[in-house]
Amino acid sequence: MAWNKTSDAVFMPLATAVIDQGSRYRWSANTGDVRALENATQSQRRAAQWVHANSLRFHLTFSSAYSGVLHLYALDWDGSRRRGTVYVDDGVSVRSVVLGSSFHNGAWMHFPINIAAGATVSVRVDASAGNATLSGLFLGGGG
Repeated sequence: MAWNKTSDAVFMPLATAVIDQGSRYRWSANTGDVRALENATQSQRRAAQWVHANSLRFHLTFSSAYSGVLHLYALDWDGSRRRGTVYVDDGVSVRSVVLGSSFHNGAWMHFPINIAAGATVSVRVDASAGNATLSGLFLGGGG
């Protein structure tokens, strides 16, 4: 999620993430604001996003089988009144969540997935107001 402006903070030993459509943008390089995500050592917060004017798209390819939860985090840092719909396609079903109300304070979405080794999960965010954005993705834990 644009941790270093042009690269992401990544620790996903089971999967690789590739942005298919969109770019990286960072609002704040160092903030104490709890809406911004922390690095793995919990020593720094940065407000950043993957963004596209209309439809942000990325996919995860799993090197090993995975059964758990895909957590997505959306943040409308500057209060631009962004709205949209998030779609997760695990190859079996497509689930969606509407980001219809303000997510200026951040919004978590949780999608249970069951993926075979070598399989792909596609994520798409379609903007209905403002631009399409996500600020983080995480694997594991409950939803």
